[in-house]
Amino acid sequence: MNTALQRQNEQRLIEARRWLKMKCTALSARELNIVRLISYGFSHKEISDLLFISPLTVDSHIKNIYGELGIHKETELTRWYIFQCHKIKEETMFLDFMFLIFYLFEKLIKL
Repeated sequence: MNTALQRQNEQRLIEARRWLKMKCTALSARELNIVRLISYGFSHKEISDLLFISPLTVDSHIKNIYGELGIHKETELTRWYIFQCHKIKEETMFLDFMFLIFYLFEKLIKL
């Protein structure tokens, strides 16, 4: 009976991982970039400046993201990204880091 319970738990874990991977890949590259930037603490205005898009477009993307993930607040979105999707998308961390360095350097020049 113990092995049957273990197999059932392993199957649930596999299904949970599949669901998680599906949710992470359901977002477009632009949406995932917006999620990352929100998770890093950028405002909607800063995100629009960084991505060269309108603040209304950022808001529209965020609304779509909330609908796709069933999330209602930015804190939930940040938590989802940090604990779930971030683990799957680790290969993009270097690009994120370089992007942030560029942004901070640009801000320093304006001072």
